[in-house]
Amino acid sequence: MISIIIPTLNEEKHIGNCLSLLKKQMKQNDEIIVIDSYSKDNTVKIAKSYGVKIIQQPKKGIGLAKTSGAAIAKNDILVFLDADCSPSDDFIQRIKRHFEDEKVIAVGGLGIYSSDSNIRKMIYNTYSKGVFYCAKAMHYPP
Repeated sequence: MISIIIPTLNEEKHIGNCLSLLKKQMKQNDEIIVIDSYSKDNTVKIAKSYGVKIIQQPKKGIGLAKTSGAAIAKNDILVFLDADCSPSDDFIQRIKRHFEDEKVIAVGGLGIYSSDSNIRKMIYNTYSKGVFYCAKAMHYPP
């Protein structure tokens, strides 16, 4: 079972897509927790329409929001996502598959940016891939 934690602040343009893609994949006892920092838009209303758990707390940083979500999560596998991500159709299944190996304690992934601006997309994705592959190389078993 998996608990997905999504910090939000004014994410009405993105949260619906993210939750829609996740909800299609969820099994019984999986959960989504949205930690909202009192959005001024329709973020909470949209999240409620998907039946997810919503916790509101003052904006004190994304790290604290993630920690708050982890503290109330009911499952052992915690996944932290951004509200503007578009998880693949097999995202949850792939994560769960990693944890079938009892030696696995954490899994990381590569986030690819989508934008109408090819320059922004190229800059962000080049940076993101560099960080991901450097981290992967540093954690590769000897």
